[in-house]
Amino acid sequence: MTDYEILIDHGGPGDADVTVECDADHGFDLTVGLLRAVLRADPSIRRFVLEVDGQRIGVVHAELLDDDTDGTWHRTADGAADGREELPGLTASFRPVAFTCPESGCPRLTYRGHANVRPPSCPVHGVPMEGRQ
Repeated sequence: MTDYEILIDHGGPGDADVTVECDADHGFDLTVGLLRAVLRADPSIRRFVLEVDGQRIGVVHAELLDDDTDGTWHRTADGAADGREELPGLTASFRPVAFTCPESGCPRLTYRGHANVRPPSCPVHGVPMEGRQ
């Protein structure tokens, strides 16, 4: 099982209108930071598809990321998630970039936390998505 698997709700619905794309180079902790940044940017999102390096990992429910901490994911030296101790390293703060489908009425939305010159394609219509302000 990959680190990302602990974020997936294997018993819930298998799809969502929102996708969050991440780079594996970010690692688990920074990916969680991005996911929380997406939820802060749009609190109406309750579940989303997680993709890492273009591979679909599964559907994450926002409740798995809800907490009363400062928005960073903490890990102990043994790798377990923990709210008491933080390993040193890169910050887990992001400004996610949102993309929407240009087709009228399409609810699909994709967030990215990495720079990619080509916009994502809508999984329903196959057209390039547009950046959203």
